[in-house]
Amino acid sequence: MTRKVVLNIIGMLSLSCRPCGSLLSPQYLARSFLRGSLRAHRATSPFRLQLPRADHMQGTRRMIRLSTVQSLQCVSEQRVELEMPVCLIRCVEGEPHLTGTLCIAGKEKTFHRLQEDALETTIQRLERIAKEERKRGLSHGFKKPKKGKGKGKGKKRQMNSAAEEPEGVELEQAPLPVLEDISVWVEDVRGERVSEETMNKFALEDQFLLHVGNETYRMIKNVPEVNGLTVDEKPMAGFRLFADCELQFASESASKWEWYRLTAGEESLNDGEEGSAEEEFHSRELVCTSQYYTPTEEDVGMQLLVQVTPGRQDEASGGLVTGEAETFMLKGEVRRGPDMSVHGKRLQHCREYESQRTSRLRIVSYNILADNYANTPFAVESLYHYCNQEYLQIDYRKQVFTWEILQYNAEIICLQEVCAELYDKYIEPTMKAAGYTGIYTNKISSSRIGCATFFKSDRFSLRGSALIVDLTSEWDRDETLRSLCSGSSEMAQNLHRALVRSTTVAQVITLEDNEKVGGRDHPLVITNTHLFGSPEAPHVRLVQMASLQKVLKSHCEKLGGSDWKSLPMVLCGDFNAPPAEGLHDFLSLGFIDRGHADWGKGMIFRSIDSRKEREANWFARKSMTAEDLMQESVLTSQPDVSAELEQPFAWRQTCKHVPATFCTSFATQVVDYIYIAGELE
Repeated sequence: MTRKVVLNIIGMLSLSCRPCGSLLSPQYLARSFLRGSLRAHRATSPFRLQLPRADHMQGTRRMIRLSTVQSLQCVSEQRVELEMPVCLIRCVEGEPHLTGTLCIAGKEKTFHRLQEDALETTIQRLERIAKEERKRGLSHGFKKPKKGKGKGKGKKRQMNSAAEEPEGVELEQAPLPVLEDISVWVEDVRGERVSEETMNKFALEDQFLLHVGNETYRMIKNVPEVNGLTVDEKPMAGFRLFADCELQFASESASKWEWYRLTAGEESLNDGEEGSAEEEFHSRELVCTSQYYTPTEEDVGMQLLVQVTPGRQDEASGGLVTGEAETFMLKGEVRRGPDMSVHGKRLQHCREYESQRTSRLRIVSYNILADNYANTPFAVESLYHYCNQEYLQIDYRKQVFTWEILQYNAEIICLQEVCAELYDKYIEPTMKAAGYTGIYTNKISSSRIGCATFFKSDRFSLRGSALIVDLTSEWDRDETLRSLCSGSSEMAQNLHRALVRSTTVAQVITLEDNEKVGGRDHPLVITNTHLFGSPEAPHVRLVQMASLQKVLKSHCEKLGGSDWKSLPMVLCGDFNAPPAEGLHDFLSLGFIDRGHADWGKGMIFRSIDSRKEREANWFARKSMTAEDLMQESVLTSQPDVSAELEQPFAWRQTCKHVPATFCTSFATQVVDYIYIAGELE
């Protein structure tokens, strides 16, 4: 497929070497430009080099247009169209081969060569291609006349044909045209011949000229491309849309983004190719020129179209190189979004916070509910049966929770249950556009779900790299915690199985405060995690948190030395622990003893791998009788496994009066928390 290549260059031409009142000839300008000699003509005249698609030419042939050539001595403008074929080179670092495409004798030809091979191999290949095409061209229509064999009309026709030929010429032995050698060589931007011993990847450079016989090709290396352009198919007024695509040989800053509103009566897409406009719309209104667009009330009931033109800055000339534009039209019409007035108080609080922002730090922790867990039959029919299924779909939810999170305008944002694909294609690009830097960490499993932490790029800088804590194995490094799982009792075996199979991970991120608020020079340590989820397993969460505290102690000692306890720290996430659990005593008091009731609850816990079995267990516990509960209380009073655990930090819980962070048909309670320690107040 041929590509549209546009090279825009703003340069200055010095014409002072010419007599006053005269202009450089267009032919001279084109020739000088292509041979790289414009460096000797610096001055004040802008020009534009454009390589648009030429419908009357095949393959990669293009038209060059030089316009607005202005002399220093006299103001004038000239336009000239010169045929200039191009050779497109695709050369990607890490790939063994490069690919070239050019048009020889009106036919598009492609060659493949090893990047590290000598240019000589490419020249030999092009010589063969050119000779073959010239041979076909010269022999086209040349046929040896057949000898007369028949009688009657056929014989008469042959006799008449022979009578028209000059006498003494034997047509049967007419010689084929003699092919001359075809010279192939490469010229660099200085007008010098490139050595045939040069590697292909260095010899076939952008701006170089390829000479094949009497034809000269301008080489364009790695034309910008757009791959996989998509947009959310359920646009809502007031909620930002993101044009997701892969830019190849292009940069976001140099690419062009255009959003159009399509009104009634416009031509529709070609049915043969989904998501791309095959025909030009008669009329469309440009509404935005950025990668993101937030539909308005005027868009309700209308369809939207986005067009992306990939581009990059040319290193040699400083000009803009752009490729062929890709277009995507959203199938669904823009509809009205949900009423967000319920967030009125929150938004007012956020606005009031702005005036005190320089002396405060705002942190948000949010479990966004992974799509894997929101659309199972159990989730739809039992956990969230009160919710319209349409609102459980990720295409709807991601727009809503992203809008809400951004309204808080926090410096630190910690997310849990983040799908890796959603992070890559939607959340990270959206947060990046809002001024955040993100770090994603997958759970210790093949399931592509994990935690993500974002921080304001202008406020903080990442110090080193994120410390990833594997809570499925970290407990095994501590003798006390290891002893809890090493016994032969059923409780010890269930605890060991739950820890190993929990997939729990924690992010420990160290940030430098660029603003040095309050004169603090200490780094800020942020920890984000999502602990084990079974309601009957508070002892599992205790062991996980104890493991994490030991890692944090070691990390802070390296950062702060003897003053490590004063380091500002934040610990947040979905702990799956209601306020009455011993985990909170462990954090706020610094220890938990052997007699705590949470150890006893481990006696009724069973490590279950199957999702169906876990769901059945939830139903069974929901229907427990008073007698069942009495038997459990007797069993939990004598745990087989317990230990006294300590941790060195003075953690303080924030947001103590939140009514609930978790709401299902089984329970409505607080399970998400933000703790602070050290200098933070």
